[in-house]
Amino acid sequence: MINNILGKYKWTLCGVNYLLASKDGKKTSSYNNIFVIYSVYIRSLFRLIFYFVEQFFIKIDDNYIVKDHIVLEVDKSYRHKNLYRLGLSESKITKIKVFNLADTMKFQRVGVGELLRQFVITLSEFNYMISSHQKYEIKINIIRNAPLFIPIYTYLFCFFKKIKRANPKCVAYTGGGISIATNACISAGISSTYLAHGSIEKVYYAAFPNFSSVYVYSDEEKKYLESTQISANIYVYPYDYLNKHNKLVILFLNIELANDYTALTKLVNFFKFFKYHVYVKIHPVDNYNTDLKDWIRNLNLQVIDNKKYWDASSIIKHLKPSYTIGSLSTSLCESLKMGVIPINIPSVPADYYEFWRDALVYPTEKRALSWTSEKDIIRSIISEEVLYSDILELLKNR
Repeated sequence: MINNILGKYKWTLCGVNYLLASKDGKKTSSYNNIFVIYSVYIRSLFRLIFYFVEQFFIKIDDNYIVKDHIVLEVDKSYRHKNLYRLGLSESKITKIKVFNLADTMKFQRVGVGELLRQFVITLSEFNYMISSHQKYEIKINIIRNAPLFIPIYTYLFCFFKKIKRANPKCVAYTGGGISIATNACISAGISSTYLAHGSIEKVYYAAFPNFSSVYVYSDEEKKYLESTQISANIYVYPYDYLNKHNKLVILFLNIELANDYTALTKLVNFFKFFKYHVYVKIHPVDNYNTDLKDWIRNLNLQVIDNKKYWDASSIIKHLKPSYTIGSLSTSLCESLKMGVIPINIPSVPADYYEFWRDALVYPTEKRALSWTSEKDIIRSIISEEVLYSDILELLKNR
């Protein structure tokens, strides 16, 4: 397995996470079936030709102007919104929907000569990686993805190279993390910043793009990334600390199928018994369906507007809650950083919860009170048998 690979090869490792990289799979010096490799070449070339031809069926839009700050917008648009924490407004950025090549073609066209020259280079990078002493699982992953990754990377590299030539001061931001588009942008010479849109998972650092900067939610995540061989400057998002709390609770729901509504109902009723107002924020990827509406209406919960308050910190700052509730949610990390006691409640099924608990860097179970095992502490805080500030310190240091 190659750990210290150059940045130009990292695109081949998209889709390789730390779990796959840590498998004790067999090594192989051959998966060099000539028919498989030539099949990759041919399929990649035909797809690249398709991209080239497709450009001429899409009209260049004069309104698509590249500014000094570009955002590599991925499939979920909310993932890049942490950009606004850095003081950049909509008027200063250009969004490029990199998951939709047809959208990139509205900016500019890439010449056939440039595409073919880069295609040869991309193939050489692919050949180098599969001929290196990679783990079997990683090599299979590279070959399986190659017919799609090779032409996309080739096209996007040329696309970003053209942007870089026209605007040398251009810098990029992404909330998408490890992606073909990110690697192409960086390889084209555009300085790029990764804006984590949630708690980060453990990373396979050989596949981690050569970002210039990375923003994360917690000191634990910062220390973790600094302990790897990642060369980026690591920063923690800034937070406003609350010294006053209202008698209310914010419940941050997980994706719908992972919510344990029986346990959540008991938790909500617990706080309502003590006369707390309970607000609920629906996960941004979920639809506000009939069953969820009925559950919220039956418990008389107040729904937070996702369009108005897209992140946890802005909601916490506005409502000033006494407690936040979630399941391994990034909001619990933000809550503690802002001086609000977080409560963790396991999601379902148990193996789903355990998978994410082990995959995430932030130790939520240490930094939040457990609804399952520490309910008595919560009751003691409410009844003022223990100081609120003492529990905050306990969570920060245990």
